[in-house]
Amino acid sequence: MKNTVIANFYLAVLLVCQLSCVKEEAPLNLLEAVPICIEDKIREFDKSSNGKVFRWTTQDTTLYLFAAEGCCDLGSILYTPNCDYFCTPFGTITGNGLGNCPDFSNDLLDVLVWESEN
Repeated sequence: MKNTVIANFYLAVLLVCQLSCVKEEAPLNLLEAVPICIEDKIREFDKSSNGKVFRWTTQDTTLYLFAAEGCCDLGSILYTPNCDYFCTPFGTITGNGLGNCPDFSNDLLDVLVWESEN
């Protein structure tokens, strides 16, 4: 009986330690609401790059542009609201992206949704 009480006590202490050691993520300074998966991508992006995220909206499409700051070799990436890769419009060695994006010159609304604080 005494061993059971001691074992339960140690288990309770371990559980409390485990729960108190969970690191809570700092809130992002988003300028507007974005889909959860885009928030997750912003957190990943923030760990590896300085940059900005923009919402690009055309007549029938909403995309999120992750634009890394620094050398042009870092490609900017467009994602759909479901976090599917769409294309790379800027950056890479040429500075012109991968050439796999449609022409966005007509009626593009470009809104900043987040920028790194680094």
